[in-house]
Amino acid sequence: MKFFHEQRRQDGAAIVEFALVLTAYLLLLLGIIEIGRALFTYNSAAEATRRGARLAVVTKPADFNSVVVPSMQAIMPDLKAENVAVRYAPAGCTTQCEYLELGIVNYSMTLFFWPVSSISFPGTEANPGFKTALPVESLGDN
Repeated sequence: MKFFHEQRRQDGAAIVEFALVLTAYLLLLLGIIEIGRALFTYNSAAEATRRGARLAVVTKPADFNSVVVPSMQAIMPDLKAENVAVRYAPAGCTTQCEYLELGIVNYSMTLFFWPVSSISFPGTEANPGFKTALPVESLGDN
């Protein structure tokens, strides 16, 4: 009888252990998913700046927001025009530009499963976190 009595005292131990292991497992799984999303967004930002710069070098500065930004938004749908910084050189050029630098600034990604609500990608107007620089092509529009 002593054995039966000890067995009854441990009946709930399996449920408690399962709850502890499940909690740790779910936190690990959700963490992996969030890190994967952050890396995907990071790679999308790099690809969006590359695509935007390739299109911007053959686009007039006046047409930048109507041509280049929508192309970047095809890769990053939640990217806004104010998150895109472009700098032509020499400064103030409109037709005879030599090169451009395009970058993403002040962009933050929303997290779903953590106490912090978002991750901000670094960058300012002067020094974007993601940037691509290319020489400007004229395509005969000089």
